[in-house]
Amino acid sequence: MSENMSEKQPPTIDQMLGEIYLLQQKENKMVLDIIQNLAQQLNQAQKMVQEQARKDAKEYSLTPKKNKK
Repeated sequence: MSENMSEKQPPTIDQMLGEIYLLQQKENKMVLDIIQNLAQQLNQAQKMVQEQARKDAKEYSLTPKKNKK
């Protein structure tokens, strides 16, 4: 039985390249998922900042201005 294991052929270049390609595809998908997640978070933060800016602008525009004498 140990003879069968020692006779096992090493992977061919094509097989190794295929594995590398699959690993790269997996890694690319992970990176893309991270980028999409960050873009989503950035959009959410931008909306929050814009909403707060609107509230602040509304608040400051409603306060009466003091007359300068």
